Amino acid sequence: MDIQILLFGSLVDVFGKKQLQLAQVNDTDTLRLALSARYPSIRDAKFVISVDKKITVENTAIDTTSEIALLPPFSGG
Repeated sequence: MDIQILLFGSLVDVFGKKQLQLAQVNDTDTLRLALSARYPSIRDAKFVISVDKKITVENTAIDTTSEIALLPPFSGG
């Protein structure tokens, strides 16, 4: 199963692109492991994972229709 991952902010610089595609990722814990293995520079980056426009705080299931985004720390007023 391939999933599409949207990247924002400083993560675009880390990955050098605005989107990634990964196979065989069924949940957010597996996604983090796959990203660390494939892109070692991500290990030091701070980010949260959003699944279907909701920031995850625990392991969350992912399927091919899920909208996945990696969001760096942000602030605003």
